[in-house]
Amino acid sequence: MAQYVIVIVMRNLFERTADVGFLATDRELCTFVAGLHDDRDMICARLTAYRNKCTVYDEIILLDDVSNVLVQIDEATPLEGSIDPLLKQTFASRCRRTH
Repeated sequence: MAQYVIVIVMRNLFERTADVGFLATDRELCTFVAGLHDDRDMICARLTAYRNKCTVYDEIILLDDVSNVLVQIDEATPLEGSIDPLLKQTFASRCRRTH
């Protein structure tokens, strides 16, 4: 039973990592976050469509590099930003590549 639970948790972590990778490389989302266009409605529709395909999410939020909310799809629970220390640490770190 424990092995089964571990497999489920690992599969879910793998799938959520894939979701983040997919969203992080989406050209429309990237150009919006970079400030190259301001079509918030299109971005919201794009995120909503993704949420509808991946039914594990109630909310998807795009943040800027200081944790301010740029777009969120759940208008019932509006957020201005995040003070989560993990996000602060993530934004402060630098991606290091080894060759």
